[in-house]
Amino acid sequence: MSEAIASTDEPGAGTSAPDAPTPLERRVGRALTLLAWALLPYCLWQGWGAWNDVLVDFGRELYVPWRLTEGDVLYRDVAYFNGPLSPHWNALWFSVLGPSLRTLTIVNAVLLALFGALLHRRVASAGGPIAAGATLLLFFPLFACGHFPGIGNYNFLAPYSHEMTHGLLLALLAFSATLRATAHGYRGWGWPLASGVLCGLCFLTKAEITLALGGAVGYLWLARGAWRDDWQRPLALVLGALAPVALACALLSMAMPFDDALRGTLGTWSGILSSDATRGVYYATYMGLDRASENLTAIVQNLGWLLLLFAPAAVLDRLTRTRPLGQRLGAAALAAAAVGGAFAARDWDPFVWMLSAQSLPVVALLAFGLAAALALRAAPVDRGPWTERAGFAFLAGLLMLKILLAVLLCHYGFVLSVLGAALLVVVVAEWLPRAIGGDGLRGPCLRAAALAWVLATAFGFWSMSEQVFDSKTVVVGEGADAFRADAVRGEGVRQLAEQVETRLKPEYTLLVLPEGIMVNYLTRRRTPTRHVNFMPPELDLFGEDVILQDLRDAPDPAAVALVHKDTSEYGVPLFGVDYGQRIGRWVQRRFQADWRWGDMPLTPETRFGVAFFGHK
Repeated sequence: MSEAIASTDEPGAGTSAPDAPTPLERRVGRALTLLAWALLPYCLWQGWGAWNDVLVDFGRELYVPWRLTEGDVLYRDVAYFNGPLSPHWNALWFSVLGPSLRTLTIVNAVLLALFGALLHRRVASAGGPIAAGATLLLFFPLFACGHFPGIGNYNFLAPYSHEMTHGLLLALLAFSATLRATAHGYRGWGWPLASGVLCGLCFLTKAEITLALGGAVGYLWLARGAWRDDWQRPLALVLGALAPVALACALLSMAMPFDDALRGTLGTWSGILSSDATRGVYYATYMGLDRASENLTAIVQNLGWLLLLFAPAAVLDRLTRTRPLGQRLGAAALAAAAVGGAFAARDWDPFVWMLSAQSLPVVALLAFGLAAALALRAAPVDRGPWTERAGFAFLAGLLMLKILLAVLLCHYGFVLSVLGAALLVVVVAEWLPRAIGGDGLRGPCLRAAALAWVLATAFGFWSMSEQVFDSKTVVVGEGADAFRADAVRGEGVRQLAEQVETRLKPEYTLLVLPEGIMVNYLTRRRTPTRHVNFMPPELDLFGEDVILQDLRDAPDPAAVALVHKDTSEYGVPLFGVDYGQRIGRWVQRRFQADWRWGDMPLTPETRFGVAFFGHK
């Protein structure tokens, strides 16, 4: 196992390595990869127009770049708490192709394909061709195009925050450039500069992804000793990282005071340092700290489940490794059938599929420790492949810190657990089978069990996604902005948008509380202030007093729309009752209900409803 395939990013590495993939392994990996890429168009076709949520989060991803194309300035005219890169990237394509949901979906599909190709390369380099193909089979239907029950937005086609998907792509690009920059024998400064620029661009997205990237890049430079060879190379890395950040700050400062430009450039870093928003009930829940002991127990149980799936196959490989290939392939079929039978026998509900990743941080830690130890044992000129593997495991583990005790294959995990899931596939489909050995196809039973797990997980999640797609029967929006939504909220938003179009002239403003900027985007009506959402995190980050003063200073909106939203996950259930009371009273003094669909929103025991308020 200590002589696994050499990294394709190392000079001289390749098929001459003692443990390079065999021709049969390459053929199997190629077949899996072709199958995965053939599956992608089907996933796109099945979910087209149904990935995003009708109210939650994604309206901001459309509204903000649309306002930038209309001349507004981010942070000055539009309040925003993430880095500036993604809104301007989306605004660029809105300017070229026109602002629409279709434009954003097409651009995201292209970036998805690019990320898939890069992920395949990185997994092939860290493990081998079989793991690379199997990872794509898991990635496309589950992480990239899936939709778990309830809220959408947790996929690469319509992410709740483009900073997440853009950040992960930039992180993987920066990691790849760092492998080149720190490769044994490399003496140039081009790759360190490129790595730095990519790190700087990643900094302009999300703090949690930048933190993970910084740790992995730092490990590679230290473990490979690249910083000792030439002081110009680490200097190029640092200067490259500072350049995008300094440029963004300089451009923003042309339209606003420098302090505001710096705060905007820092994005989520500024919010983390200056606010309690990230330390509330919501984030403690999704990190797993609210029920730490239960989650630790679940992690142990999940590890036991993985051992139950893969250990018998590994033992069977060990017992049959000297047998003819045909007999070993027959044993592999038996192992795959056993794994498939184990999945079928459990009658899992959809949420069990999502919980099948809770032990991924432990897998990442063990993989990092093993790879780092093997790198230290190797001769200096041979350390490159295993330091790469250790760096990949380190990056995968750090990405899951935000959801450390509650890792899911959905929600935040649709980005943060991608590399962790890929690492698990690498371990069980490449590292362990190669350690077991054999001729032609090493460890076929364990590899078959791993592939059965991948297919069962992908199939189970995609079946769940298709049920969600089928349940979205209401068409909201028109033309290039049309999408499908669930029958209740979709119908409410559709009728509210019709009321806005009928009652308000295009130049009039509309205030939607506490969440529903999608209505502003679909009707192309601006919100009267720079703030786009009025949920607990926004009120915490920007301050309710600041938002209320902005409302008082701006001309009154032509109308106010209330959308029912239960925010119990933040510890405060209702806007105007448990939080945002002062803004709620400001609305009550000036506006009265003219129209309602469903229950009166923002009242106890309300299921769902929307209401249109005109001036008193």
